[in-house]
Amino acid sequence: MIEYFIGILMGVAWGATNNIGMVLEKYVINQIPLEERSKAFFKNLIKNKIWVIGFIFDIGVSSIFFILGQLLVGPTLLPGLGASGLIIMAIGSTIIVKEKIKGMEIIAVISLIVAIFLLGFSGLLIEVTNYDFSDESFLIRSAVFLGIIFSLILIFELTQKKSLQFRGLSLAIIAGLWAMIQNFVMAFFTAAISKVTSGSIELIWIYMMIIGGVLAFLSLAISIARMQVGFRYTDAHLAIPVREIPTQVGPAFLYVIVFALTPPTPYSIPFLYISIVLIIISTFVLGKRQAQLEKIDLIEEIDELI
Repeated sequence: MIEYFIGILMGVAWGATNNIGMVLEKYVINQIPLEERSKAFFKNLIKNKIWVIGFIFDIGVSSIFFILGQLLVGPTLLPGLGASGLIIMAIGSTIIVKEKIKGMEIIAVISLIVAIFLLGFSGLLIEVTNYDFSDESFLIRSAVFLGIIFSLILIFELTQKKSLQFRGLSLAIIAGLWAMIQNFVMAFFTAAISKVTSGSIELIWIYMMIIGGVLAFLSLAISIARMQVGFRYTDAHLAIPVREIPTQVGPAFLYVIVFALTPPTPYSIPFLYISIVLIIISTFVLGKRQAQLEKIDLIEEIDELI
């Protein structure tokens, strides 16, 4: 039980450190006048200690918490727990954009806190270190699950190519689907690492560790890339919460259907669904805040100078 609550804290810490890093990065970028930026802007950022600290939090520290969260609570609870980082983002954005937090945003923050508590009490733990990831039936279910997700990605890719009207939202959904894949395959990666480090050096775990790690990295990179393209065709405050829909909804299917586990209590699944609804609604409310930060994105700022 202690490990479970530590895992809950790791998930919250993942979301918090990821958003702290982003806020610090955006803060430094926002402090530099546009006319003083050049093609060597990124090299100058590396020399800024605050930006470097933000980058370390965004990419390095948050990744450690993400892996620990996967090991301790699994992929069902982690995306929802990570959404707690929106609280950090909301507070940080008030400093950067110098705008006070509004009443609805306070309600959204409270809703996120309630969602985190519900996720914690749901008890939907997936013990990655003890679950048999080599089980044939599980691998078949996993292949079917991934096949469905890839099919959805293909459908939305075709949609965004043929319809300019729905291009931005389709790309946001695609980004969310890739984020869902990243969360899922990281479970394989962390399970394989736990096996190898405990002395079980078998080919299946080595292959799973390599393939899972590569897929997780590629999924994250593609998710970020598709989201950036999506920002060109729709407002960020709408695209950001749309991206969260598949990211948050996906884990609800993982526990019962893919991992084929029985919920520990009658209220476990209802708590999960309520949490998902609260998180998605809060994301729509706080999406404007994150959109304001996205507007000072490094890539977009450099593009303006070219």
